[in-house]
Amino acid sequence: PEAASAADDSDTLLPIAKAKLLCAAGRVDDAFRVLEAGIAATDDPTAFLRAEISATAYLEPTEAKKRLSQIERSLPELSETAQAELLRLAATAYVRAGDLDKAEKCWEGVALLDPHDIETRRLLLESARERADIESLERRVKEITDLAGESSSAAAYAEAVRSLALAQQAETPDARKSHVAHAREMLERVEKLQPGWSETRRLLGDCALLTGNLEEAARLYGQVYSQGLLSGKMVERLVRLLFVLGRFDEAGSILAAMPERNRSPGMKKIDAELLLRSGDLQAAFETAKNSLGDPPSPIELLWYGRLAAKVGRLDEAVDAFNRLVEIAPDWPDAWTAWIGILAQSGKHDEALAALEKASAHLNEDALDRVRAVAWELLGNMTEAARAYDRLLKQSPDDTTLLRRAALFDMRRGAVGEAQAKLRRAYDLAKRAGESVGAVRRELAVSLAAANDYHAFEEARALIQENLANEATEIDRIVLARILAGRPERRFRTEAVELYEAIRQRLGGLPAEDRFRLAVLYDELGRWGDCRIEMAKLLESQPQNALYLTTFCRQLIEHNAPKEEVATRLNALRKLQPGNPSVTALEVRLAVREGERNRAVALLDALIDQTDEARKPSVLANCADLAEQLELYDAAERYLRQAAALHPQAALSLAAFLGRRGRTKEALDLCDSLKGKVPPAMLLKTVVGTVKYTPQIPEDIAERIEAYLAEAETKLPDDKVVPLQEANFYHHLGDYDRLVPLYRKILKRSDLTPLESATVQNNMAYALVVTGGDADEARTLIDRAIGYLGPSGDLCDTLALVQIHQGAYDDAVVSARQALSEADSALARFHLIQALWLAGDKVAASAELDAAREDTRFDSRFIPPPERDEFESLIRRIETTDLNEKESQAASS
Repeated sequence: PEAASAADDSDTLLPIAKAKLLCAAGRVDDAFRVLEAGIAATDDPTAFLRAEISATAYLEPTEAKKRLSQIERSLPELSETAQAELLRLAATAYVRAGDLDKAEKCWEGVALLDPHDIETRRLLLESARERADIESLERRVKEITDLAGESSSAAAYAEAVRSLALAQQAETPDARKSHVAHAREMLERVEKLQPGWSETRRLLGDCALLTGNLEEAARLYGQVYSQGLLSGKMVERLVRLLFVLGRFDEAGSILAAMPERNRSPGMKKIDAELLLRSGDLQAAFETAKNSLGDPPSPIELLWYGRLAAKVGRLDEAVDAFNRLVEIAPDWPDAWTAWIGILAQSGKHDEALAALEKASAHLNEDALDRVRAVAWELLGNMTEAARAYDRLLKQSPDDTTLLRRAALFDMRRGAVGEAQAKLRRAYDLAKRAGESVGAVRRELAVSLAAANDYHAFEEARALIQENLANEATEIDRIVLARILAGRPERRFRTEAVELYEAIRQRLGGLPAEDRFRLAVLYDELGRWGDCRIEMAKLLESQPQNALYLTTFCRQLIEHNAPKEEVATRLNALRKLQPGNPSVTALEVRLAVREGERNRAVALLDALIDQTDEARKPSVLANCADLAEQLELYDAAERYLRQAAALHPQAALSLAAFLGRRGRTKEALDLCDSLKGKVPPAMLLKTVVGTVKYTPQIPEDIAERIEAYLAEAETKLPDDKVVPLQEANFYHHLGDYDRLVPLYRKILKRSDLTPLESATVQNNMAYALVVTGGDADEARTLIDRAIGYLGPSGDLCDTLALVQIHQGAYDDAVVSARQALSEADSALARFHLIQALWLAGDKVAASAELDAAREDTRFDSRFIPPPERDEFESLIRRIETTDLNEKESQAASS
């Protein structure tokens, strides 16, 4: 209506408005016909040409560039002012279409028409930086400085761009840092002269990116984007950054706001990856397919094939990788991908044939790189390790190869070898003056995986060194993951605090870390926070089976309404029809609702539907679940069915009978298994049958001792015999025999670090309760904690040792730490004992009152050597007058 009412004043407004409406409706060709008619009917086509340039935004890049070329040819007939205006618009349109060369020519045309135009020269400066044309860039810096003056913000800006271009081409990290520092100095000057300019923040984002601070770069780019001032190419950079940082929701929201026609193939690929992460496999595959060039490049085929494999389209993946080796036979990654997908498809012989075929196209070094990956994919870790060994023998100082081989070692469980390679890569990178942050981070992750407390402390220190040098959110997230991986409550609490701080700064977390945070909330007793986090996570990841399975189990355990659980279970059932994990959740829900017969019927049905090859493992899993849920008759029935199929399964039945207090039956079953199962496994089961027996009858003890004697004959050098003998004496409560046995065990050279630490803890306890050397016990428990960490059990042993050393105040601290990790009657007793001996009678009395609220605070839950002291101390506390306690406390 506005255009129509103005038609009398200008006959250009109505057709231009109509063209805009046609473009918005998708009728772009009709829009151009309207505008061409307007151009033909006027003496001054400037407004119509301006509208045509705008309309090219609705065209595919190739067609847009054709239109823009046509428009350029008509410009010489216009005034210089009109030419300059339209060339500026055309340059922007060319950038949008991905043709930077044409855009630069347009800007050069504007510069010729307007010799005083600084903005156009700024754009030409950026273009020269983009092309890494230092000569052209230097010329533009001089032009801007001459026009604006040396003390101007424009001159400082130009110098900053120049420094960033030099930083991008720097050959050493130190040179790069120097150029970036100069750029930042110039940008500080720009900010003082022209505060709040978005271009300053954009270039500061480039500075952060060049120094590896991805989070800071994303933050700065995000600020410019939120103002609507980030160009299309920079928006793509922001999306890529967010994707790399794992901030998928943010990347997805920016991508969703980007019109489909303006998305580059790279953005379409990220869109496909985001759809894949959300669980929309079909949409991910179609988007990936539509993003390919015609013909697709080798890199595109590699990416597409990998994505097709992830969504289960194995035939398409095989075809893609087959084409890849045809067009790029000299590229090792092509062969690795093809062999990998053949192995994944179960075509083992074809994969081996492909590996043989690769030898005709690749040199020996490249072939070993393929072999290293291919043999691992084919399950032959020995051959894969040999390939890596040959590669490292040829290139022992290749840090990239060392890191890749270390990651392989991590996957095969050779954590020590991985650490050695990463330490070497770290040292090489430091000596070469290269950036070591990534190697340091990988080394920290490998150390944390070792389940060694000393290694954990070193891992933590390495990440903190990264944070001290240049704090990044990636390192903070890795630190949170390392802390979350520890069993101690205090480290998990610290991980939660760190995650929450990161989320506060970034506005979100990667999905896997949101999941880890939710699980931590649940483990730390914050079910409300866990529930909210899981619900939000599943809004963005509705088809992630792991997240949904976990949430269903949490809802069941926390007595969420049955209807809510059923809704989530239905969603999971659609995702994983026939999956045993869904049945397991249904069984848990049925038991919770008191439908025990239905629970057993569900398990029976699952077993009946299982093929014979998988039946033993399914029976074992069903028995384990049934026992957890106190469906003991069903558990025993499943174990007996499994035992009928395989003798080793009978060991699980014997262990179950022992846990149920049916020790004689368990041992009779073990007798029948002699000669049918490995003697070491049999011995472990036999000793384990009395683990839950409070008082071991003499005849049972004699039978087990006979097993131990027989095992010592059959397995004279096997460590399993003395270790199980120690376990038996521990169950028996015979601590006098334990101490010399532990000494003998600790002299062995074949103990694992875990076995050694466990024995050290047990020996420390046995020493002090039998009146042994408390200082020796202290050395032992310190070593155990050094490897295993300050767990509740070990801190409790430390508290007892400190009591026997007379270090009562230290014992109070250790006992409280033990209780913060895991509440137990023994730890409560040691805290009360330490407080009493430290002279704090009032606190000891208060702790006793609090402990009595727990029904487990009873002498039955105290080991035999300490029961007399337990009962004696309680009597002393009960018979001591409160006034006397307060007087003693004051005196103390």
